[in-house]
Amino acid sequence: MPVDSSVPSAEIKQDQRPSRRFALLLLLFGLGLVLLWFGLVTYRLIQVRSSLLGHQDDLYQIMGAGIMQADPLELERLAVGVREDIKTIQTIVTPFETFAALLAPLPIVGSISEATPELLAIADSGSEAALLLVQAVRPSLDIIQSDDGLYQAELPKILESLQQAEPELIAAATALAQLETHRSNLKNEEDLPIQIQDLLRLLDDNLPLARESLTIAQILPELMGMNGRRSYLILAQNEDELRATGGFISGAGLLTVENGQIMVLDFKNANLIDDWQNKPYGFPPQPYNDFMGMDIFLFRDSNYWPDFPTSAEMAIDLYNYSQNVSLDGAVALDQHFVQALLEATGPLYISDLDQNVNSSNVVQEMREEWGPGNQLYHEENWILDRKSFMGPLAKAIKDRILLNIGSLDILQLTKAINEGIEQRHLQIYFRDPEAAQILEKIGWDGGLDIPSDGDFLLAVDTNMGFNKVNATVDRSLKYQVTLDETGTGAAEVAIEYAFPDNIAETACIHGNISYTENTRYGDLIEDCYWNYLRVYTPIGSKFRSS
Repeated sequence: MPVDSSVPSAEIKQDQRPSRRFALLLLLFGLGLVLLWFGLVTYRLIQVRSSLLGHQDDLYQIMGAGIMQADPLELERLAVGVREDIKTIQTIVTPFETFAALLAPLPIVGSISEATPELLAIADSGSEAALLLVQAVRPSLDIIQSDDGLYQAELPKILESLQQAEPELIAAATALAQLETHRSNLKNEEDLPIQIQDLLRLLDDNLPLARESLTIAQILPELMGMNGRRSYLILAQNEDELRATGGFISGAGLLTVENGQIMVLDFKNANLIDDWQNKPYGFPPQPYNDFMGMDIFLFRDSNYWPDFPTSAEMAIDLYNYSQNVSLDGAVALDQHFVQALLEATGPLYISDLDQNVNSSNVVQEMREEWGPGNQLYHEENWILDRKSFMGPLAKAIKDRILLNIGSLDILQLTKAINEGIEQRHLQIYFRDPEAAQILEKIGWDGGLDIPSDGDFLLAVDTNMGFNKVNATVDRSLKYQVTLDETGTGAAEVAIEYAFPDNIAETACIHGNISYTENTRYGDLIEDCYWNYLRVYTPIGSKFRSS
């Protein structure tokens, strides 16, 4: 290769040395900047972590004192702080997401880096939903904590504030739905550090409560008549005597609300609803006639169908037929839900009975007030009034809500409603098509959600023995499906009923207990069990044997 003789080779080497030194210095300077930047990022992350831990301590303190006693401004400040910290973490970490795939093969670090996008999205959606919810309910907390306390006149103000906060509540529900989507997209979480797994389990435990809280806040104004007077039938179901929607209808209540005010709250013995002596009544479902000898269909037996909207419509029609009251819907509740409700209200004093009731003794008090010698009525009237305990109890609950709602445990109340809905201890039905569609969509109406494909099984017990034996009967169900090569198969259902060892030996004569002055509730429990069992399966199933 020819070389320019005018420039000596030694001089070329000397000229290259400063360039190399400059490149090395530039590299060191760049590395220093990277280390400095990394140090600042690390320092900022440590600051944010410390801030979040502080917010966590504040949250535990607020929850310990009770959400109703929380300072609304402090609650909003906390939500804003958490939201800002999450956004800061996103700003810092997001640039690194590009390199997440490169770290995937590494133990621990790889699983965290792979899950980082979804974890950040969960935190982002969750903090957004929390802030929107706090901003939506803050005016209501201000009203509850007013110096004058909460009386019936203030309840409409709370409902009005919830109506005005509807945009924030809808946005919070959207953010919560996004959170659930990101949560379902999270993969291989068993490889994540145990601290993150614990947080995810805590999130899973509280997601249903958060979802139902938002739902309640959105539908409560409509439910309480903020858009016009609403009247509801309340079905008090006694699960000691099982029926298809949960229990025998022992009491019927009429609740009328308007602009957040409770205008009417009245309970009656279900036996007093019908006017069968003066009006003709239709024939009951055939099994009632076959096994119980009924030849007319009365209100107390209206919940024959396990699909609550169907039974609720029949109950509404029969109630209106005798009482001539137009109804907008029906609410069914049982003893279990009453217990959960008293967990939220705390102990109540029932003035008509001059006694205190709480979640532990309320069921026993119901049973004791059933028989002759109860405190409400004279001996000669007990047959007609033996189921009227719900009236005084409902009045005590209403007074607690209207006169001292600040004493309610709102989280416990929301939990009671959520669990009541999920376990069918509480069922709500609206006649308005739009409202009914909302309840059906969120699964609050007690309707049977029968899948169009796949398997389905529902076993429904109906006590047809005129007694309360279900108070001591335990039932278990086993279900086994065997598929063959053609894609068809056979299913076997085994239902076992267990009775207490110390039950009294009684001759099994159907309907042998008569209501006299010597009858006690315990006599109806210690009786034989006449059970009408229905098993629902997918359309196209063929019954083989039993």
